[in-house]
Amino acid sequence: MPSSKPTTPFKMFFLIGLMGSGKTFWANRIAEHNHFNCIDTDVYIETTSKMSVSNIFKEYGELHFRKLEQNFIQEIQPKNNHSIISTGGGTACFFDNMQTMNQKGITIWLDEDVDIIYNRILLQNSRPLLEKIKTSSLKSYLNEMLLTRKIFYQQAKYILHSQEANFNSLQKIIIQNV
Repeated sequence: MPSSKPTTPFKMFFLIGLMGSGKTFWANRIAEHNHFNCIDTDVYIETTSKMSVSNIFKEYGELHFRKLEQNFIQEIQPKNNHSIISTGGGTACFFDNMQTMNQKGITIWLDEDVDIIYNRILLQNSRPLLEKIKTSSLKSYLNEMLLTRKIFYQQAKYILHSQEANFNSLQKIIIQNV
């Protein structure tokens, strides 16, 4: 008689937070360590639309890009494994994306310090939302962005503040939820 071993449904973990908060960095490390699928929403959108995020913004505008993010969030389903998804900084803040992510999986806000994000962004490539922002205004822009987005980010099932946003804290959340 074949045994009927209970199966655990595959889980999705969504990392949310401001640009530069470490979502992609941590998603890659956690996925590699746990043998999860790793999906970056920006990379997915670039691959499926055959355009860079920057070009999507320039050619079609931010609203079009946000609708592409919404479609991704609505359509994504776990396949063959647990998945960790690195979302864009604004993904949680548009349409009903935050509600959808909370229904589909585990949301984790990487609430990184704005000073750290500022320093990371200075070292990275340009980001579409920052192309018209002067370096001298960048930190205040990031603070304003955090203030407007915080109401969405706070809806996450887990919040990791600055030093808590590390491998061990993320791994603990993963273990508790698989």
